[in-house]
Amino acid sequence: MKLLFTFIIIGTSLATGYCQSATDYYKKGLSQSREGNHKSAISYFNKANELKPNEPIYYFQRGYSKSELQDYRGAIADYNKAIELSLLLTTNSNAISGTVAAMYKNRGAIKSELQDYRGAIADYNKAIELDPNDYQIYDNRGTAKFMLQDYRGAIADYNKAIELDPRHADIYVNRGAAKMELQDYRGVIADGNRATFLDPSYAKAYALMGLTKVLYLGQKDSGCYDLSKAAELGFEQGYDLIREHCN
Repeated sequence: MKLLFTFIIIGTSLATGYCQSATDYYKKGLSQSREGNHKSAISYFNKANELKPNEPIYYFQRGYSKSELQDYRGAIADYNKAIELSLLLTTNSNAISGTVAAMYKNRGAIKSELQDYRGAIADYNKAIELDPNDYQIYDNRGTAKFMLQDYRGAIADYNKAIELDPRHADIYVNRGAAKMELQDYRGVIADGNRATFLDPSYAKAYALMGLTKVLYLGQKDSGCYDLSKAAELGFEQGYDLIREHCN
């Protein structure tokens, strides 16, 4: 699942040190998060929240840092608060809508990590309502549908993600995996080929094609070559699959 890290600098009034101080802590938290120091980032976001407890973006960024530390339930609590506060805003600007969409998107990704796929899909639906042109939301929702064995629904979402941005090899592999479940083996190979065209070092694409050729298309030589390529590129199970299917 793909999470969004959004850098948003909150405007402040020079007339009061209260907001400025909260903003300073927030900026320090962003800097620490950018550097991967998420524990330190959380401590700064905590201070920002203490000074300005109704600022949704503080909870959003703290939720991101918590998710990076695999504190998924803590992240969901922060995303819940960020969404609750954001919905109280009266503005309907594109910037606000995009930020709230990112909140739903990130919460959906965490729910998927916790295997709450239906909850994830509900969040992705909300995110799409607010930002229908974000390809990652469709990709993420497709994966949640895949996990619920809704393979046709998953393919429809992967199709939309590719329509919006066709440059990402992993989405073709995701779609290929769904096609395999529906026994569209030629479609699997087509998606695998496209993925390796976009990213010649993408081991999973070669593994997907190799297994499909060996198991379902009777193309052992070509399939074993693909499995060998996947293993060379670091696919962990590659050599085991070669021993099982190619020797």
